[in-house]
Amino acid sequence: MNFLFEAVISFINELCKSPAKCVSIGNNGDYVILLHALARSNRSMKKIEHDLSDEGYNVINLNYPSTKYSIEYLSEKYLAKAIKKLCTDRKKKIHFVASSLGGIILRHYLQTNHKLNIDKIVMIAPPNKGSEVVDFMKKNVFFRGFFRWFFGPAGQQLGNKKNSFVNTALENTIHHEIGVIAGDSCINPFIPFLIKGPNDGRVSVKSTKLKNMKDHIVIHSPHCFITSNNECIKQVSYFLSYGIFYHGD
Repeated sequence: MNFLFEAVISFINELCKSPAKCVSIGNNGDYVILLHALARSNRSMKKIEHDLSDEGYNVINLNYPSTKYSIEYLSEKYLAKAIKKLCTDRKKKIHFVASSLGGIILRHYLQTNHKLNIDKIVMIAPPNKGSEVVDFMKKNVFFRGFFRWFFGPAGQQLGNKKNSFVNTALENTIHHEIGVIAGDSCINPFIPFLIKGPNDGRVSVKSTKLKNMKDHIVIHSPHCFITSNNECIKQVSYFLSYGIFYHGD
């Protein structure tokens, strides 16, 4: 009987090693806060929400007006307030899954909030060093008015220049387990003229990286579809379970 029990446990463990079948065991209903991208809503994170809810996490899919306010304001008035209001069980860990702008908002929040029981963080296609596309849109006489109107204050802060918000106002080191997922599929034929090297059409793979990240992985997806990409969702689950991504055998 002991042999049979051990065989069953071994089989379950093997299933958990595959991102295609990863099931988080023993997460104790920990909180996972989802942060969507610029000019999107929490609907863009629904597939991730459903997957993590099925695994037993207490998922908070935060909706916030990403195009109306600055990164600082969104961090303090929306993210900070949501955590205080909804993450009331101090015994539970708090994880984050942040897409694009969501990762930058989270970085700002973490600079002044160190006492929470924060565990793992997954950033999906984050412009951690900014985006060349933003710089182009901001200075181009044909696009800058529309860009300012449509993407708002936070959009203006995501540039790639050395004096941009992401490269001057945010710390490079975050003292938590961070995994970064980048995309390398670009569907816009003009983007290679703006971004050098592999990119997802908005952010270069190089720009997604952070100094002390625990792991980094590149998947074949454009920026606008990456949070609904099945491989991305599997890798999010895997990192929250093991603290690393699944890189194959």
